[in-house]
Amino acid sequence: MKSNRKKELVIIAIINAIAIAQMVFWDANELFIIGLMIVVTIFNGLYFAFYVRKKNADFLQAKKQLSYRIDEVGNYVFEKMPLGILLYDETGKIVWSNPYIHKIFERDIDNQDLAMVDNRLFELLANAKEIFEFSHNDLTYAVTHKKIERVLYFDDISDYADLAQKYEDSQATLGLIVLDNYDEVVKNLDEQAQNDYKRQITDRLSSWASEHSVMFRTLRDGRFIILMPHKILTTLCDNRFSILDDIRTIGGEDVVLTVSMGIASGYESYLASFNRASSLVDLALSRGGDQVVIKKSGVDDFQFYGGKTNPIASQNRVRARVNAGAYERLILDSDHVVIMGHKFPDADALGASIGLAKIATTIGKEAYIVLNKGELDKANEIFVSEMLTDETLASYFVASTKAIEMMTKNSLLVIADTQNRNLVIDNTLLGLTNKIAIFDHHRRGTEHIEATLSYTDPSVSSTAELVVDMLDYFSKRIDLSTAEASIMLSGIMLDTRRFMYNTSKKTYDAAAILKQKGADEKYVARLLKAPIEHYYARAHLAERARIFANHYLIAVASDEYAFDRTEIAATADDLLNVQGVKASFVLGFSAPNDVSISARSTGDINVQLIMEALGGGGHLTNAAARFAGTLQEAVKALENVLLDLAKK
Repeated sequence: MKSNRKKELVIIAIINAIAIAQMVFWDANELFIIGLMIVVTIFNGLYFAFYVRKKNADFLQAKKQLSYRIDEVGNYVFEKMPLGILLYDETGKIVWSNPYIHKIFERDIDNQDLAMVDNRLFELLANAKEIFEFSHNDLTYAVTHKKIERVLYFDDISDYADLAQKYEDSQATLGLIVLDNYDEVVKNLDEQAQNDYKRQITDRLSSWASEHSVMFRTLRDGRFIILMPHKILTTLCDNRFSILDDIRTIGGEDVVLTVSMGIASGYESYLASFNRASSLVDLALSRGGDQVVIKKSGVDDFQFYGGKTNPIASQNRVRARVNAGAYERLILDSDHVVIMGHKFPDADALGASIGLAKIATTIGKEAYIVLNKGELDKANEIFVSEMLTDETLASYFVASTKAIEMMTKNSLLVIADTQNRNLVIDNTLLGLTNKIAIFDHHRRGTEHIEATLSYTDPSVSSTAELVVDMLDYFSKRIDLSTAEASIMLSGIMLDTRRFMYNTSKKTYDAAAILKQKGADEKYVARLLKAPIEHYYARAHLAERARIFANHYLIAVASDEYAFDRTEIAATADDLLNVQGVKASFVLGFSAPNDVSISARSTGDINVQLIMEALGGGGHLTNAAARFAGTLQEAVKALENVLLDLAKK
């Protein structure tokens, strides 16, 4: 084609050259020359017009061929390529989908609602990111969601997902097992009985490991190591570690033996897994034992299983002596002591704080207790007002803003009655010193504070009891005033519901010690008095209680009222006295869009695990949570947790 074009141009050039030569050298008249010029011009114009037209025709033909090819490619993409495309409208109705989508769902889904086609997919669209995974009929798809255009693209990644699953299943998983209450339980048995129990525990654990293809070895007396691929761990989780229940049956009703496990999966080395598993065992024990704590590398959340029994209070006071000595050394090495409890401090938090402050001042250091009076519940306002009539006690208390000003790197910050960084009165204080001591009786959660000294024991009734247990082990005699001893006793009485729940011999010993140091029952009674509105609120909440799933009692406040947390908590205490009830739950607004939930248990149900599922925490028999949303949403969430618990 190009050679023909060149020939045409050569001919045109020759014709034009001849014409020009005639005009220059031929002696002709003017009219002939003008006519010749016109002819040449017309000829050139016609040629170039023909050329341009032919050029356009060639271009249009090429464009047509290209459009055809593009259409063919587009049709292949839409009709044949293994990529699902789905368009929906603003109501969630599918307006168009390509044949690959029909293959995925095994039918034509055009003009149907997404929710009716697959409700899981519909929920993922509302909650997921732009790209998410969706499984259907044993296949896995990477779904790209263009929200503005309302388009979904489905890419089959089943082979990749299978490979990723095989890799995850093969990840090395290492665990440690400890007999968490063995010594305390069998201390009064003869040596032969002790060895018999130990042999039974080891045999049960070994059989369980063998049944599930888990490597099991004894590290030392009462401590074991297990090793398995992650796939087996998934099976054990599905069975909810039934070995915990099996171990508890060994001693019968009189001797309750329990074990705890810490399991780490997917870490870069066996050493890292071992170190992580060790810390997870410590977490399990700090939460009361009889449970499994699992942490997977790269995943923020912990998994908890078990925790059904109340921890057995140890009568051995070695821990109290050791921690008292550690606390005294920290006090002596610090500029001063600042003590902080949890938000909305109750009698136990205040009583424990006063005891810890008294210890510090007796040793010779200034001590201050953080208290923001404007953040108290009504019932606690009465408690604090009565307490602050004592000038010595009043001198301890400072606002959090003042405490922040006085903090130095060498200040000792003491946290009382909580371990959760999100629950302290002002977590700004946590970053102002390198010295932190924790005294608490609640089970440790995942948001715990890292501390220089951590004395926690979920087997004791209250943090005030924990502090009383240390009083005899300081270098100086710790004398308490009547007010100080009475406030600490009120903390024990509040958390045990006047010695009805969660008590041990040590609880009564602590109360006796406080009585000897001057605690006055009448003073305690004045501290624990509540206003008449408090009883009106409790009556309102109690009359709205209803039985749920046979053994639970749930009371939900009216939408138009707001309640103090103390009113909600006191009502939960009251409802636990109803015949046949194993756990009570009371829900009410404490502020707009802020639902407070108090949970109480007779000990048969672990309400801490229930409240943890709702973002809260606490103790086996006494726990709470806060829920952002409506009362109806909070009740629904609670009921779902209770139903899930029943299934498990």
